[in-house]
Amino acid sequence: MLKLSTLISLLIFTNIALACDCRLGEVNDKLANAKYVFIGKVSSITIKGTKSPFNEDHILVDFSVIQSWKGNNKKVTLDTVANRASCNGYWFNESQTYLVYAYDVKGKLDTYYCGGVIPKNEKSHFDSELSSLNELVENTHNKSIKRD
Repeated sequence: MLKLSTLISLLIFTNIALACDCRLGEVNDKLANAKYVFIGKVSSITIKGTKSPFNEDHILVDFSVIQSWKGNNKKVTLDTVANRASCNGYWFNESQTYLVYAYDVKGKLDTYYCGGVIPKNEKSHFDSELSSLNELVENTHNKSIKRD
């Protein structure tokens, strides 16, 4: 009986410990907290040969940056996972375009599937986020001009 209760406790508390909080906030929160915010096209995906605790492949995702709101790189590489169960990473596809909020996570540039990546082919969500992002940046720019 003790072994069974120990096993049940381990299963419950391990899942709780591995669970993540994926609330990145609204566009203004994501912009403020991200290291880079950009629209980019995936130019390559490299499997690193290691796995996450959720058995996801660690990957390097190279982007050609099309438009940037934070950071001014022409190319950005995420060190992330091919997401299947964790909060980090995404199920990126080569030659696809994404709006990405990239964060410094334990010294790596990474992202979160739940609001940190919006594929262009999800047109209404992509367009809405893009509109909010442009409006926020324009309003911030106008406020700083008025103060000067």
